[in-house]
Amino acid sequence: MHTVPWLWQFHAIHHSSTHIDWLATVRVHPFEQILTKACQMIPLYLLGFSSEALAIYIVFSSAIAFFIHANVRVKFPILKWIIATPEFHSWHHDRYPQKSAQNLAVQLPILDYIFGTLYMPGLFWVHGDKHS
Repeated sequence: MHTVPWLWQFHAIHHSSTHIDWLATVRVHPFEQILTKACQMIPLYLLGFSSEALAIYIVFSSAIAFFIHANVRVKFPILKWIIATPEFHSWHHDRYPQKSAQNLAVQLPILDYIFGTLYMPGLFWVHGDKHS
């Protein structure tokens, strides 16, 4: 959504919030919502996950989406490396995300580490850390 210009046109609605809070979670274009949910659920369905597993994933992904957009200033030192946290995601909503494309993972920060898009200032070994 950040690196493909025509997709950014849809995702920019999400980034138009001037204040990040839980409502930013649902500030999305309908096309983006349909596309992202299809990209999440269709592969899981085709891989044969049970209805119960899909329901658990829907609850988990919804909960984490609200959590990462919550206006919470608490830091989660260990948790932020396991699942996305508000601290991790706040850098995604930094000034010009369509230009810098950082912290793109919605749930697993390890994906950003693997693809070189992780940005967490103050940690000397993180990709893109301008403070090292």
